[in-house]
Amino acid sequence: MNANTTAVKKVPLQNGWHLLLPWVLAPRFSYAVKWARVSWLSGHRRFQEALRVHRSIPENVRPAMSWPLREIQILAWLQWDHETIDAVNAFLQKFEYPTASTEDRKYFLMYARWCGAIAFAHYAPESPKPSAFEFDASEIDLDKVHARYKRDYPMTVHPAWAADSPFRANGQLKRPLARPPLRR
Repeated sequence: MNANTTAVKKVPLQNGWHLLLPWVLAPRFSYAVKWARVSWLSGHRRFQEALRVHRSIPENVRPAMSWPLREIQILAWLQWDHETIDAVNAFLQKFEYPTASTEDRKYFLMYARWCGAIAFAHYAPESPKPSAFEFDASEIDLDKVHARYKRDYPMTVHPAWAADSPFRANGQLKRPLARPPLRR
């Protein structure tokens, strides 16, 4: 070493936080970016692309209830009735029991049943609705449901939602929905 340079002693990090970045934080950041992309694509009515991005989210970072519920929602928007019914049945089998204890959980289950009832009404209009898709939306206290869930999964059949809801209590449309203008 020459006299003009000073030796800098490298001190190793004492904690292991630097080890978490690639294995823990990167997948979660990727999930957040993909979830935002799914929301953006859905808002622009690009549902098939939204479903593709949604399904590419790694399983280890997927939220327990909201991930499959978003898939149900996208399948319903695509009007893929058979796939929607299958996804709703799987969702209800996984999350219905034990009995829902929070209003958010009840809201998610009710929203899934509503999507399933609409899909079944389109898929088999002459058949009676399965008991798994029966629901009473008035059982949920909307004031106790997080605003984010009401915004992301609007269950407009609820009696307290809005007087001008375009849906009937059984989930059928009263009138055609106006298409939202595309943002440019």
